[in-house]
Amino acid sequence: MSEAHTPPPEARCDALYRTYFRTVLAYVRRREFSEPEAADIVADVFAVAWRRIDSVPESPGDLLWLYGVARRVVSEHRKRRWRRVRLDARIAIEPPVERETIRDPLHDRLLVLISRLRPADQEVLRLVLWEELTHEAAAAVLGCSVHTVAVRLHRAKQRIAKELELSTPSEHPTDADVFRAPDTRSSETWRTSTP
Repeated sequence: MSEAHTPPPEARCDALYRTYFRTVLAYVRRREFSEPEAADIVADVFAVAWRRIDSVPESPGDLLWLYGVARRVVSEHRKRRWRRVRLDARIAIEPPVERETIRDPLHDRLLVLISRLRPADQEVLRLVLWEELTHEAAAAVLGCSVHTVAVRLHRAKQRIAKELELSTPSEHPTDADVFRAPDTRSSETWRTSTP
């Protein structure tokens, strides 16, 4: 695209916001943040986009770029939250109240099992299953290879399936079957490289 046809930074940032606000908000909310926390994080994501508008790639790379920024902002927010909790404990103040109780017992079990995974496995699971990204798109967000995404996803799904099987009587179908189903978003590389 020539310089003459490039929209001004304000218009481009406004278009990014209008197009992806709800998508980025959903991404953040699925990471267990309250509405006010999620709103703050999304505001930070778009503030970064505003400051770095010249670095934002054209569509479809713009959403992946925003996911990458959101991932880093979420990580920083969690670090700040953890520092605040530790400080509260140090000065003997009650820790902050956690968000509302999840109503679905399976959902609650899955969140606990996901929280036990390595952070890299948690994030790839969220990107592929919750955000419905392809392995290629998740690799772009995470800054790793498609094969690495496939291996992390496989490893995460296997660990969760194993834990679900261990906690469910064997004569009944298990919730682990959800994690044993083939991944239709897998790349050809993944299908040919599994051991």
